[in-house]
Amino acid sequence: MLVHPESPAQVIALADVVGSTTQIINAARSLPNERFIVATDAGIFHKLRQVAPHKRFIEAPTAGDGATCKSCAHCPWMAMNGLENLRNSLRDGGGEVHVDAALHSAP
Repeated sequence: MLVHPESPAQVIALADVVGSTTQIINAARSLPNERFIVATDAGIFHKLRQVAPHKRFIEAPTAGDGATCKSCAHCPWMAMNGLENLRNSLRDGGGEVHVDAALHSAP
């Protein structure tokens, strides 16, 4: 399983690779597996199929019917990250993210 680090903890615990988009793409290219369950935004699937056309990539469901997150591939939070929102954040200084110092040294 290839998983983006923002996936739910239960999904991360099952992962073979947890990493950035680039790390997920590199793992798909280099690992010998023929099939991968992938927990990340759907936008990455096109690139995965380009770099490893002979491999199969399956969207990972992350929760049941009552959950906010049904699939990382159709993440409503990632969909909020558009060019206009990015521009506004850079222009206006909004959308600041604070990362706990303990996470800076996490593996």
